[in-house]
Amino acid sequence: MKSVQGDASGHEQLSASSHGDDEIMIFLAITVLAWTILSIGMVGVEWGYGAWAQARLYTTAQFLVLDSFSRTQNQMKKEAIVRMIMGNNSTTKVEEIFSSPGVTQIRLAKDIGWPLPSLLRGNTVHQPSTVLGVVSSATAQLLPARQVGLPQSGHNRLLGALPCTLGKAAWESMPDQTPVAVLVNSLGEIYFQGKNIGQFGQLLTHIGQAVSDPQALQPLQVRLEGYVPIFTKIGKINRVVGFGRVQMYGTYPHVWLRKQVSTTRSHNASTQLTGERPRLRQQDLAQVFSINRKLQGAVLAPTLI
Repeated sequence: MKSVQGDASGHEQLSASSHGDDEIMIFLAITVLAWTILSIGMVGVEWGYGAWAQARLYTTAQFLVLDSFSRTQNQMKKEAIVRMIMGNNSTTKVEEIFSSPGVTQIRLAKDIGWPLPSLLRGNTVHQPSTVLGVVSSATAQLLPARQVGLPQSGHNRLLGALPCTLGKAAWESMPDQTPVAVLVNSLGEIYFQGKNIGQFGQLLTHIGQAVSDPQALQPLQVRLEGYVPIFTKIGKINRVVGFGRVQMYGTYPHVWLRKQVSTTRSHNASTQLTGERPRLRQQDLAQVFSINRKLQGAVLAPTLI
């Protein structure tokens, strides 16, 4: 009887010890799992914080690189844009790189204080401030405008589309900054050296639009400056493929036309098409875009690339 009781007592002690080991293992497993979940959460929060900071930095870079082609661009304006987006206490470093004519790249770098340990960099011990290095860049290029706005008068005068059109071949053959004499007939047709090169009467604002037939024009005095639609034949229809800046002055039927070519950004012009677009066949639309990219002496606008 004593032997049996001794065996039972030993069994109970062994069972209690086994239960204790299981509880320790479960506690350790829960602890490791909790730490893993917490670590993943901290990494996710830090990644999100860095992504948010980089998004703001990229927005700033976009503003700066598009503004870099402006005639009024200067260091004070650049710093004002950085403060507007990144905050008044921003320590963002701005580096401007000109890779080629008509192309600008701006790189921004900022060190951001991160108040928690940085698991992404192996800092598992809490520090007063962990530094997150965030870098972003944007590149823009001056390209022929695909759309222009209407002219605006007043204090902030803006050039805009003119109510006339010019043919592509004639436009590219005209001398820059030198006035040339053209004749305008009763239909508003414009003649240069005996050739019909365009017409008055139609206001067009974006590429792909069709040029309509000329209509009767009342005698007028011409004094205009702005963006003239440049057209060429696409399929069987004359369509706008870009815009050129001109000055036109004189009294019907004798008018002077002066072509103005600029290598800087033109205001009230964009490479982005908005609103309802002309319905063209795919091959015709591709031809319009191709000619637009190569148009000589065109009104230029910056676009992100």
